[in-house]
Amino acid sequence: MNLKEWRPFYLEIVREFRFDCAQDERSAQILSHLLAVKTGHDSTLEKLSRLINGCNILVCGKAPILIRDIKSGKIEGQETIIAADGATSVLLAQGSSPT
Repeated sequence: MNLKEWRPFYLEIVREFRFDCAQDERSAQILSHLLAVKTGHDSTLEKLSRLINGCNILVCGKAPILIRDIKSGKIEGQETIIAADGATSVLLAQGSSPT
């Protein structure tokens, strides 16, 4: 997805959660810096890039509807699932394996 496609979704998320855009950008810069830090042979960013490059990605957060989405089959068949927040334990308990 390119920035033009993503921006309306991003702005809706920011509005819905009442995020401060400047602080969100700052946190993204900090995360980018942390991902660039070397962790041995490869950086975390390089490892992540190898895992998701060319894949369809589904990022799951621990939303109240996550279990419902899993049980309804919305999660099934996703090529690569990334768990954010506390979603890992929910996904594992429901038999889904995040990357």
